[in-house]
Amino acid sequence: MTERYSVVLEDVTFTYEGSKESAIEGVDLKIESGELVAIVGRTGAGKSTTIYAIGGIIPNHIRGDLSGDVLIDGLNTREHSLYELAQRVGVVMDDPEAHIVSFTVEEDVAFGPCNLGLPKEEVYERLNTALEATRLTGLRKRNPYNLSGGEKQSLAIAGVLSMRPRILALDEPTSMLDPLGKARVFDVLRDLNRRYGITVIFSGHDTERIAELADRIVVMQDGGIALEGRPSDVLQGTDLLEKAGVRLPETTRLMDLLRKDGVWKGPLPTTLEEAYAHLARALREKGVPHRPLPRERRRAVRPVSVEPIIRVRDLHHVYPGGVEALKGIDLDVYPGE
Repeated sequence: MTERYSVVLEDVTFTYEGSKESAIEGVDLKIESGELVAIVGRTGAGKSTTIYAIGGIIPNHIRGDLSGDVLIDGLNTREHSLYELAQRVGVVMDDPEAHIVSFTVEEDVAFGPCNLGLPKEEVYERLNTALEATRLTGLRKRNPYNLSGGEKQSLAIAGVLSMRPRILALDEPTSMLDPLGKARVFDVLRDLNRRYGITVIFSGHDTERIAELADRIVVMQDGGIALEGRPSDVLQGTDLLEKAGVRLPETTRLMDLLRKDGVWKGPLPTTLEEAYAHLARALREKGVPHRPLPRERRRAVRPVSVEPIIRVRDLHHVYPGGVEALKGIDLDVYPGE
């Protein structure tokens, strides 16, 4: 393997211990150093198994029958210990609380470097770098269990980063998060890849953000790779994606329906901006005049006599430990809103 590739899977098949059917079969995949790759597919397609194989958890921790080769920075995962592999690739599970081992954020992130027996100065340097990279610097004294879902997942990533891996493999890191939590984690992954040059591989379902974020999308179906390529290329195969259980971004789905109806004949968009441009062009070709959206939406007029059903005034809340979560909130909610 040349230095061009951080991860190489060659004809990899794995069957979990006690199972009669393989979870993945004949998987061939090469991931370049510094690449950001998303693995998508329905539940049971083999995404998690592929992530665990890349992380060396298969076969070093999860037992079963493995054939083929998985190379991480040139190291064959069957010939090297999980300790050796963990210095090159970090794995983040889908449940962030499974990573929590301490009672403060900074202790949790420093746990790994401390167990390596590193000098105190290096532990602090790794801790501070990981906190900054995951936007947790201001939360270092917080109890991990009091964090939001997105912050907990960021903490799990920070703990792995403190071990200084060159590769980060994440199993559905946003599956348990609300939209704000998802946005935070995707922003962190983008920064780690763009600013720090870390190779990032993650599995997921949120194709809207994946299409904007990933350099490449790998579509898995029935334990194998059905399709891979740049987002702009992969999203053209709408029928195959739907068959593989991959939900299209709403903008892509809209333009696909218009294309099937003959309204649009060009390539499908991957972003909202592209969809707007394509739709405007399609409407112009149909003779529909372009009318720009107003800069400000008009506020609905409500009768003066209507009273709010919820009224909040000057609301404050401080969590144990002195974290001020709410600061002077004023809010009115009216009937029908």
